[in-house]
Amino acid sequence: MDDAIRLRRPRRVRRARESSEANGKLRGLGFANAIERAAPPGMETPNCASDPSGAVTILSGTTQQGQGQRRCTPSFCATSFGLEPDHVRVIEGDTDRLAFGFGAGGSFLGDGGSADDGGRQGD
Repeated sequence: MDDAIRLRRPRRVRRARESSEANGKLRGLGFANAIERAAPPGMETPNCASDPSGAVTILSGTTQQGQGQRRCTPSFCATSFGLEPDHVRVIEGDTDRLAFGFGAGGSFLGDGGSADDGGRQGD
């Protein structure tokens, strides 16, 4: 993000904005990240359990392949449960402990919401 901001050519952007405003138009600069739906929902059967210390363990059928899952899942679940991310442990792809897991599925990352729902139901 810092590189993108530095490369935006502020003088050129300012001149273009001033020109647009003189013609009654608005001009701005924005950033966007695309998120693709890569698999149908409901394909995971994660399990969520807490221990006496209050830490949570998520068993997930998806596996890390560069999607940022090792950060995303603990962060999402910690926010949902009111914990620090360091108090959430994720065990990925343990087929002996899960009924079904979709795997990575390309850019698919679908266990966070399911784990949250399971945890809230006491599963």
